[in-house]
Amino acid sequence: YYEKGAKSVSFSACKKHISFYARVEAIEKFSGELNGFVTKKNAIYFPYDRALPGKLIENIVKWCLS
Repeated sequence: YYEKGAKSVSFSACKKHISFYARVEAIEKFSGELNGFVTKKNAIYFPYDRALPGKLIENIVKWCLS
């Protein structure tokens, strides 16, 4: 869990994926880059059998906490 003021992002390890929780607006903003990943209202699921998109995650975190 990471926060800056009233803004935050978090993640959790699940059986088949890592759940990354961000603002709904972030998922909408980065939707074009999230093709191929399962997304829910405020979550992105990164499966263990794929490399983590580090730069994308970094950009989402920076956007959410800015």
